[in-house]
Amino acid sequence: RIAWLYRYQGNNEKEMAFIKHARDKFIDAYQNENLSDDKENELLTMLLVGELSRRLSDYHTAVKWFSKLLQEPDIKKKRHIEMHARDLWAEASMAYKKEKGKDYEVDEE
Repeated sequence: RIAWLYRYQGNNEKEMAFIKHARDKFIDAYQNENLSDDKENELLTMLLVGELSRRLSDYHTAVKWFSKLLQEPDIKKKRHIEMHARDLWAEASMAYKKEKGKDYEVDEE
């Protein structure tokens, strides 16, 4: 939410700093918290990490998180998340290709 305030003020540098902070905290939560009790929270956390990475122009990380999300078996039960993730994956993938100036294939880590 702090990033939104800086966006409204037009302070891009601080907005990006707080988006990075939020992304890093979501990654920490994904890795260290027990999210498996509520699969939707786990899926949404992956979606947020991907989207925040995309907003930071960290397209490689964004594509990795969207790919990981789309490979989750439970994603088929949450069609709205799946469709949104596919759209964001496509945007991040195209941006990554453009940034790198080469063809890109998703690496399955």
